[in-house]
Amino acid sequence: MNPADLVVNLVACGHEPRDAEAIVSGLDARKAADPTVIDYYARLLATTWLEAFWSVSHPWSRAVVGAAQRWAMHRRDQCAFEKVRR
Repeated sequence: MNPADLVVNLVACGHEPRDAEAIVSGLDARKAADPTVIDYYARLLATTWLEAFWSVSHPWSRAVVGAAQRWAMHRRDQCAFEKVRR
């Protein structure tokens, strides 16, 4: 599993997005990742999973879609916060 997908699964299990990111921050693949690419991946994942699981009623599918959306929003908010701080 790649670190980005692990973040989404951790959020789906109840972790806050910032805490899930902290958990995977020590992984080599995460350390090497460009933050801008992570932002794009988070948005793409949220959109893709929303389309894929829109009508699925399984609780885990709904949890993962919601988690992907929460993580994408968290990344967006962090990006906006960093721009304000500069």
